[in-house]
Amino acid sequence: HDQPISTTALHENLRDLGLTYKRLRRVAAERDDGFRADCKDDRTILPRYGWSLSGQTPFDSVRLNRGIRYSVLPALTIDGYMAVRVVEGSIDGAEFYDFVVNDLPNMNPFPGPNSVVVLDNCSTH
Repeated sequence: HDQPISTTALHENLRDLGLTYKRLRRVAAERDDGFRADCKDDRTILPRYGWSLSGQTPFDSVRLNRGIRYSVLPALTIDGYMAVRVVEGSIDGAEFYDFVVNDLPNMNPFPGPNSVVVLDNCSTH
């Protein structure tokens, strides 16, 4: 076969077969244990587009190499850190409650020093 073909001719042939070039939908390879066991590379540069039949979404099964995640829960004052907690994984409501009860003993009634707590919109608090 070893016949050269232009990119334009190749695209026309794929279009004639009903294939179109679209943005890929990523599916985590970790959902498929068989594929996960065979996946050895730690690639991070992934294609954004792929070919699929007209009217269908192309998808790519990729290995999401995320490693270990840590969450940091700090208590800051104008003088620096009052307390900090680092947790492997995510912080849930129980972890946050434990941080407030056990790690923030220096809180005082208002209007004293360390008397105001500001929270963002994180769902655990």
